[in-house]
Amino acid sequence: MKRNLILLLLLATAHLYGQKLKVTAVNEDYFHHEKVEGFIYLHEDMPAYGYTWIGTIQIELDTVVMKSVETFYQMAQERANRLGANAFRISRADMFSYGKQKYVEFQVFHLRMENRDENRSYFYRKSYYLFGFLGHHRNMDGYTVKVNGEKLMLEELSYYSFHPKIGDEVVLELGGWFKKDKIRYRVSAQELPRYFSFHMYRGIFNTHEITEYDWSYGEYLMKVLEKKAIPAELSFY
Repeated sequence: MKRNLILLLLLATAHLYGQKLKVTAVNEDYFHHEKVEGFIYLHEDMPAYGYTWIGTIQIELDTVVMKSVETFYQMAQERANRLGANAFRISRADMFSYGKQKYVEFQVFHLRMENRDENRSYFYRKSYYLFGFLGHHRNMDGYTVKVNGEKLMLEELSYYSFHPKIGDEVVLELGGWFKKDKIRYRVSAQELPRYFSFHMYRGIFNTHEITEYDWSYGEYLMKVLEKKAIPAELSFY
């Protein structure tokens, strides 16, 4: 019930800001599975025996606000599950064209239960991804964070990646003095990629928070946002 209410609110927001979802192609020969859940990123190296293509979903939009990127991911997942799909890839995306030319195209699939661990195994890599605002913020262009003590500006609709070595320590910080969040990791041999988000909540007491995105959502963000090069003068990458 709660999930349905959240989805209705997301769909209402999508309508308000000109987002439109279309199913542009469907596999008519596919046996439709009922009660499908989940939305797993299907690795490009996954062999074809483990999945079946279900269809193509395209979302078009004209304005990218703070929740747009999250909203149409939720929209695509809901429609994919109804089609019998539980996995996806991003085949095309353009979040930056002027006017109504922006879109994201999802290819959706049914990934067999017995092949989910195999699909996950293709994602093992020692990579860290840092994401800025997922939309245009009214008051600021981004957050200044610290990576191993060095400052880095996270701009909206973009991300940075860096690739530490086994045994390296990674320290991420947001905020300063007493009002900050800080996390610390030691890179292991069997390291899955990590996808970090940064939030500052204003109020009587400002709150800073560093959290991690789910890996499928993180892979999705990498396909639709702009990748920025880390400045050469920074040493942590």
